[in-house]
Order: sequence, then C-alpha cells, then structure tokens
Amino acid sequence: MQSDSQNALKAAIVRKVTALPKLSKIQVDPPVKERGSFHFQVNLSAKAALEEGYLKTATVQANVPGCGAFELLCDEGTIIGGADSAPAPLDYLSAGIAFCFLSHISIYINQNKLDVESVKIEQQMRFKAEVYKMQECTDTPPKGVCEGVETVVFVKSAESREAIERMVGVCRAACMGLQTVVNAVPARITLAFNES
Repeated sequence: MQSDSQNALKAAIVRKVTALPKLSKIQVDPPVKERGSFHFQVNLSAKAALEEGYLKTATVQANVPGCGAFELLCDEGTIIGGADSAPAPLDYLSAGIAFCFLSHISIYINQNKLDVESVKIEQQMRFKAEVYKMQECTDTPPKGVCEGVETVVFVKSAESREAIERMVGVCRAACMGLQTVVNAVPARITLAFNES
C-alpha cells in the first residue's frame, strides 16, 4: 500500500482543492475593508512527509472572496538529500515575490490604460546558508541569511520612460511580497508540542 506522500509524488506539484483544512491554532478572520486599505490573510497548513526525505505538502488559501485553495508540493535539492521532485521553499518565495510584483504591474497597466506590449521580470535572490550539508563546519548553530533581491523589469511600451518608471516605483511600493523582504516584519513562531 502506498503512503500519502508516495501518492503525492505522482500528483501534480500544484492543484486546486476544495478548501483549506480547518486550522487549530491560527485564527482565520474575514478580510477587513477600511478607508484606503484592505486587511487580509494568506493561511496555510503544511506538513513534512518524514518517510519521504524532504517532501512537504501544503494547502494555502487567502481569506479573500474569489481566492481558491491550492495544494502545493515542495522538496529540496539533492545537495541536502532531497529528491528534487518539486520546487524548493526558496523557489516558491522567489516566485511569489515576482508573481506579486507582476500582479501589481498588470493592475496598474489596466487601471491607467497604458499602452504596454509586454512585461517580463528576471529576479535573483541571494542567500547565505550555514546549514546542514551546505557548509564545511557542522558544529555551529544553523543560520540562514537573505543577502539581497535583484529584480529587472523588462517593459515594451509606447509610453514614455517617465510613465513606466512611475509605474515600476508605484508597484514596487505596493508589492506585498517584495515589501516582506525589503522591510523587517514581525514574525512569531509558537510550538504546539505533541499536538496535531
């Protein structure tokens, strides 16, 4: 009989599911619309398939009307013992930032009715890993550092350079994904020991 994680390896890396599983410790609130702002959450339930190396599954859903739930598979590269069967966590982080930026650019183009033929992003996130199997010395506590994000926005447009620069600046400030790494944000980790 195959395990859930073995079946997951044969499944699509990303697939739409009916709903986010009920969360036991995270409060899912309705979004709040205020004058000039919209407060929402992206909620996630993830688990490691320990019998399958570094394979992980997550179900993620924003609490915004019209946003569905999706199941994602995640793995690690072979350098640390993964099977390289799905994107690694930092791949998702990088893609999330680029996709968020592109969403804001698309919204800006549509709202302002700009004459833009195409938009493409190239992005590089740089990291320093002081972790198991990625460093020579293993007697120091593991530590990971993001050393920077470089994004190049390619725009083909009949608009003026100034109009496109304004668009990129506005969208850079509006991109929640990018702002998460640009600014220090509060993060809290709570241990729920021997609970499921």
